[in-house]
Amino acid sequence: MRKLWQRKLMRVLSDMRNGTRPKSLSVPTIMEIVGAPNTEDLASYVGKLVESGQVRVLYRVNSPETKNTVAEFNLLYEVPSRVFDDTNDTYFRVKPSRDVEIVYSVSES
Repeated sequence: MRKLWQRKLMRVLSDMRNGTRPKSLSVPTIMEIVGAPNTEDLASYVGKLVESGQVRVLYRVNSPETKNTVAEFNLLYEVPSRVFDDTNDTYFRVKPSRDVEIVYSVSES
């Protein structure tokens, strides 16, 4: 039997698929919405959803200057050490702890 936060997560994913929420949400945003007890439990549960193809994990690189998303990658090792920020026409050195966030994404149903 699913826990309350897991049922909420499934509703959020459904909302993401049908367009009533964005197609991608960051881990902190999902944590806040569903009330998962901790990131480890959320990651463990989402891992099962990734394996079944219901969810994708993306690594979003945000500009340290503008905070805008400048790129998304499917795998963490694909994130380059330097990224071009077209919002302010400069390159910046990516610091994963500052510039990369984990995002859960769904495909349209």
